[in-house]
Amino acid sequence: MSFLFPTFLYGLLAVSIPIVIHLIELRRAKHVFFTNLKFIKEVKSITASHRRLKQWLILLARICFIISLVLLFSQPYLSNGNKIGLSTNRAKVFIDNSFSMQNEAKIGNNTLLQTALDQTNELTKFFNVNSSYQISTNSKFSYTDLNKSNFQKQVGLIKEAVNSRSLHSIFSWFNQEEDRKPFKGFLFSDFQKSIVKPNSFQIPDNVNEYYLVPIQSSSENNLLIDTVYSEDVFIRQNEENALQVRVRNAGITEKDCQVKFFIDNKQVSALSVNVPPNRTVPFTLNYRLSSNNMANCRIVIEDFPVTFDNTFYFILKPSESIKILEINSNNLIGNNLFTNENIFRYTASSVNNINYKQINQADLIVLNSINDIDAPLADNLRSFVQDGGNILIIPGDKVNYNSYQSFLAKLQLSNVQLVQNQQGASKSLLAYPEIRNPFFQNIFSEQNRNTILPQGTRLWRWNRSASDILSFKEGGSFLSSFRLGNGQIYMFASPLTEAYSDFQNHALFVPVMYKIGMLSSREQQPLAYSMSNRILTIPFKQSAPADQIVQLRKDSTSFIPEQQVRKNELVLGIPAEANEAGFYELIQKDSVLARLAFNFDKKESFLKQYTVQELQRLTAGQKNIHVINATNQLDLKKELTTENLGVPLWKYCLILCLVFMFTEILLIRYF
Repeated sequence: MSFLFPTFLYGLLAVSIPIVIHLIELRRAKHVFFTNLKFIKEVKSITASHRRLKQWLILLARICFIISLVLLFSQPYLSNGNKIGLSTNRAKVFIDNSFSMQNEAKIGNNTLLQTALDQTNELTKFFNVNSSYQISTNSKFSYTDLNKSNFQKQVGLIKEAVNSRSLHSIFSWFNQEEDRKPFKGFLFSDFQKSIVKPNSFQIPDNVNEYYLVPIQSSSENNLLIDTVYSEDVFIRQNEENALQVRVRNAGITEKDCQVKFFIDNKQVSALSVNVPPNRTVPFTLNYRLSSNNMANCRIVIEDFPVTFDNTFYFILKPSESIKILEINSNNLIGNNLFTNENIFRYTASSVNNINYKQINQADLIVLNSINDIDAPLADNLRSFVQDGGNILIIPGDKVNYNSYQSFLAKLQLSNVQLVQNQQGASKSLLAYPEIRNPFFQNIFSEQNRNTILPQGTRLWRWNRSASDILSFKEGGSFLSSFRLGNGQIYMFASPLTEAYSDFQNHALFVPVMYKIGMLSSREQQPLAYSMSNRILTIPFKQSAPADQIVQLRKDSTSFIPEQQVRKNELVLGIPAEANEAGFYELIQKDSVLARLAFNFDKKESFLKQYTVQELQRLTAGQKNIHVINATNQLDLKKELTTENLGVPLWKYCLILCLVFMFTEILLIRYF
């Protein structure tokens, strides 16, 4: 048996009081008064031995009453064998305040977070008044020892947070102190399966006691906006554009929801969607942008009680024109190709009259049928690619091998070799394009094996590349991409002339060339960013400013992120304080460099939890980890005191106090 408040045991010294009174009572002389005979009453005959027995019994009752009263205040309990008993005066508490705790608790009308906070306040009843507490959440660690009053104040200030921490991180916090004083650790969480991995319950600490308190939810159903992306890579002003949206049901029951689409706080469309369980439903939203400015957009669904993932924020802006410069020797390949699409701004230049300023301003340079590349052009093209530009090489049929080898070496393409000139040789068929290649995304809906493919005669060959886009049926690459610095190099293995290939006359030619042009845009900024990604790269058309600090502003709050300026991009480290979803502006002085949209991570949207039985199985091998089956604070009290922290005996002491008090009264009155 152990005691919660052992200092009260000094009260047992009070047992000497009735003993002293009893001894004094035995020594005191008794006076017998005589009176008139008419007032003589009948007196029972009491022997000395009877009187002595009564006094001893009264003394015993008083002693037992005092002992029971002292034990009542000491609060004895029977320990269940834990190494650290309930007398431990240190408690460390971690409260999961992630967004999944918005869900409704299984019992009561509170959220999971509010239920966890109520149960946390109950812990103070199981520790003495001098106990110290430490509390931590997903958003803030507190290492200061708190008394009961300050601890409860801190609990009352806990709100939902964007972050979620792994069990490994939580247990590391429990054991980070150097003094290694014993403590009891409590973890209140919903234990989501999407966050907590089964193997994370193995901890090296086998000294301190840990109590996992799973807060069970009433339902695991939840709808979320899974994906939002533009159907076309480029957004066109004053034209009909399409937005692809996917709504996901992460629960086990079918749900209906209303979907609303807003552009700059103006609702442009709405529809009702029925989402089957564990399925994703795609749909299309059409819109038109009349201005060339960035538009703050959001898609909102109606779903309760978990609401943090009901809104998806994103930015829409008409795409900038892509500057394409074709450098050629005699024939133009892009004159009738890129001029048909408004998104492209096409210019051509002869290899004998190159304006090098145009090279630095371009997004894509097409080297078409150039047989000789001199050193100045090669050096400028290398710098252009390293800074993020793209090059498309269409080889000539009578190339100067030495100049090409020097040029390709500067582009780090030493593995590209010239094949023996095979003009007039038979052409080889190309293989069917691999539609799973990211290059062909949004180009092919399905593969048609009945399509007649183009042919080509290979003049160049290579054995490795970043990506093979088109290949010969018999083996070898026809069109591949290579990386250099921040840019891409695309290269055909055959000249695009009638003698070597008919690809330029095939239906594949236009979509492939258009996709190369589209992938050359230097302002392919995502529609939105995730709050889980704290490092961002913002592209700029011109060199990013380096002499002044860039600020991130949301409404009236500004943040100064970590920043690194490169030539055509800005790398930002988003501070932890910027933890609200929505729209942020990238500010330098008074000008807006960019506008960014942030959304919460989707892991918290999957509400499936570990059951108490599953947690007990996962922790079965560790005796110092206990799973408390607590659905409300009353159950928590019962589970903590009885099954995990011992059997309290103070109630029995109270009963004994009453029994001995009434025993004394009966002895004095009737014995």
